[in-house]
Amino acid sequence: MQLHLLLVAPAESAIAPRSDATADPTPHVLHSKNIGDATKLVQCTPMLAMVVIDPLIGVPDAVVLVDGLKKSHPDLPLLWIGEGWQDTVELEGRRPDGFIQADTDFDKLNDHARRLLRQQLYDSSTVELVRSSALAVLRESFCTVATAGEPCLKANRHTMAPVTAILSFCGPGISGQLSVSGRVEHLATIWRRVLPNRPNVSTDQLEDIAGEIANQTLGRIKAFFVAEGQPFDIGCPIFVRGDVVEIRYKSDRSSLLFSLQEPEGTLYIQFCFDTYDPSQRREENAESSLAPGGELKFL
Repeated sequence: MQLHLLLVAPAESAIAPRSDATADPTPHVLHSKNIGDATKLVQCTPMLAMVVIDPLIGVPDAVVLVDGLKKSHPDLPLLWIGEGWQDTVELEGRRPDGFIQADTDFDKLNDHARRLLRQQLYDSSTVELVRSSALAVLRESFCTVATAGEPCLKANRHTMAPVTAILSFCGPGISGQLSVSGRVEHLATIWRRVLPNRPNVSTDQLEDIAGEIANQTLGRIKAFFVAEGQPFDIGCPIFVRGDVVEIRYKSDRSSLLFSLQEPEGTLYIQFCFDTYDPSQRREENAESSLAPGGELKFL
């Protein structure tokens, strides 16, 4: 699973990725040498999973960067390299989320970052469940054949496109969110495939399309967990409009991000467990919470 990291460090930093790095998959790393450029990169990179800060840029500057990012992007994990933080004044509780030794190499940094992001919540079966559910919904209900890009871990809840539908879910030992984001023109194309006799479409109706893709995708995911003895309820949708809107959502869990691509555009699916405890599974299946076979539950 891909990671997008921002490394804020001098050019000579020993922790920068090397051509012989063995991390698999190797993270995609943006490199900034000063706090000004780092702040701009955070603002324009919604896929970012973590910021790694080397105090060799100067401890005062590094502390200013931690303070600023924790104010503006409180859900974005910050990793501090080496010594120096304990010598600073605590900034009203704003501090890095993790610390690694200064002699850490790039491969160890990759391992530490993935542990901090709790990637173990998203094993290969969960990744495949979300991916296959979304692709099947697009193909079977929305006349859209898409291909899924490499999934990545995403630390913040920033939207990925101007139209976003968000659905929450909750049950014993399990809760989280699924969202669908797309551009207006692409969602309008999908609308006209499904309803060719109604070519004129409003933004409200485009939100309905995104919401129904999210609803049916999460419905398929729910069917899997019901069969496993861990049912959950799906909440009402929330719709967000605007380019790269920052959503404050108090959870320390990273989310899975998929890009579903076709020639006319790209949809983005985000899936997140806020809580997940498989020990809460029950032996009996809660079949009554599912629609009867052959039927769909629409919003």
